[in-house]
Amino acid sequence: MKVNKYIISALVCPFVLGSCADWDDWKYDVEKPQTIAQYEYLNDYAPLKEYLDRGAHPGFKVSAALGADEFNQQGPLFRLAAHNFDEIVAGNAMKMASCVDDQGVMDFSKVSSFVTAAEDAGVSIYGHTLAWHAQQPKKWLEKLIKDKELPPAEENPGLIITSGEPKANPWDYEIYYDLDEPLKAGTTYEISLNVRGTNSGTIDFWPGKKDGSDTQYGAGSFIVSKSAVDNSFSFTPKKDMDRMRFCFGKVGGTLYFDNFVLKEKGSNQNIVVNSTFDENDISHWTKVSWVNISYKIGNVAAATAPLTPQEKSDTLTWAMNKWVSGMMQATGGKVKAWDLINEAISGDGNVNGFYALQTAGENSENDFFWQDYFTPEMYGPIVEKAARDAYAAVEGTTPEDLKLFINDYNLESDWDNNKKVKSLVYWIGVWEKKGQELGWNTKIDGIGSQMHISYYENEQTLESKKRAIQNMLKIMAESGKLVRISELDMGYVDANGNDVTTAQLEKLPIEERVAKEKAMAEYYKWIIEQYFAIVPVSQQYGICQWCLTDSPTDSGWRPGQPVGLWNLNYQRKPAYGGFADGLANKKNKK
Repeated sequence: MKVNKYIISALVCPFVLGSCADWDDWKYDVEKPQTIAQYEYLNDYAPLKEYLDRGAHPGFKVSAALGADEFNQQGPLFRLAAHNFDEIVAGNAMKMASCVDDQGVMDFSKVSSFVTAAEDAGVSIYGHTLAWHAQQPKKWLEKLIKDKELPPAEENPGLIITSGEPKANPWDYEIYYDLDEPLKAGTTYEISLNVRGTNSGTIDFWPGKKDGSDTQYGAGSFIVSKSAVDNSFSFTPKKDMDRMRFCFGKVGGTLYFDNFVLKEKGSNQNIVVNSTFDENDISHWTKVSWVNISYKIGNVAAATAPLTPQEKSDTLTWAMNKWVSGMMQATGGKVKAWDLINEAISGDGNVNGFYALQTAGENSENDFFWQDYFTPEMYGPIVEKAARDAYAAVEGTTPEDLKLFINDYNLESDWDNNKKVKSLVYWIGVWEKKGQELGWNTKIDGIGSQMHISYYENEQTLESKKRAIQNMLKIMAESGKLVRISELDMGYVDANGNDVTTAQLEKLPIEERVAKEKAMAEYYKWIIEQYFAIVPVSQQYGICQWCLTDSPTDSGWRPGQPVGLWNLNYQRKPAYGGFADGLANKKNKK
């Protein structure tokens, strides 16, 4: 254990809510509670992890979630985490979009620093998460499976213009055709152009002068799609002009121009030189130096074609393998337990009487659902194989040490008789069976239940929630898998069904406030005791507290709610005592 680097023998600190057991040599002052007597008992508690009977629960881990940045900075939350918990989960740092950018470039520097800091502090890391539909580098993944270019057609020359990703403004990419003689002001001209692109969109046509003056905005536009489109329209210059300006910043990608015709209305004479690009002459085409595009004459592909489902699956399997391998190498085999797949189960659909997997829908524009491309049956086996192969490839690892979990929320649901956890167990069976058929020996080691819950003042509601939690634990235990409560936090709901905020609690008379806080503490204690009573010792992986402190009002997660074991001043709450008493597990001991 290296934790003594940060944790020095505690000094006696009477009347401080955040006991010196949490702070040892901490140099900052901690505020005293408003009413000392109501909370004074919390000073007598030891660090949370000291309440676990290691002999009775040898594999159990007392865990907490904390952002990698906060942990690496070794501030107050780091002290709480290192002092009270065996294992830490990074909130976002180990998710794919945090490590892989929209070009597919991987950067694991923050993860590596996190692993080193955890090792120095004497705590392990639980990996969260390898596969998920949210927080993915969606642009890169979609680019990998975009329609493929068909081979260029022989004897089909055109102008090929290459740029980058679409940008915010039309003028971010533009190309010009300069005329030998200017168009005449007040004369109507007809223009036509065959256009195709790797991206769809609109090219703005803004003719003007070569010196950049007299630009005529809104003169017309060209439609771009993945199939060739013949565009034509007429326009009348307001000034004499000798530059035809094509602005395609919002389209980007690669454009193909062919059959460019510009003539005065009523005339058959084409003003454009080499309009069909049959000759190797692009002397009339130009661009400004600061616009990053290239252009040339070449044979143009007739169109694009979508990848087959198998091609998409194969391509994304490569991407998954690359990502997981990079993460396993960055963590050096020191992270031995992972959420393999996060939040895969939907709350609807029907597959043999169970819920279907989640899939892309109308509100999924920021998500990327791997299972839509791998197929639901292959999702688990493909990701599991990627993880086990990548871990085994790290020098010095023992493959059997790797534990892979399926993590999800609402497994404690009372409104559907725990159908979601039943569905999760069903899908694990589907994945393991499919993997066995493929000869991959697919194995899922454990199940994680997030348990973002609330204490309910309504006794009937609370009893329903408790029965569902017990039923969930029984179903998880009967699966034979390791059982992990993965993201436990608790709010408070009053008798009218309204969430109670921390600010509202703090305005109550102290006796009423403490009574509500102690009710939450008892609920924490009850949940942990139920875990120990229902889950066999051999399947007990542990419990993770998701929120160390109450949530700030500007937080993106349960804002303003009393979800922590400590308040925002890092002072222990009654919930801390309830959590500790649950870990002590006196009720289940003979």
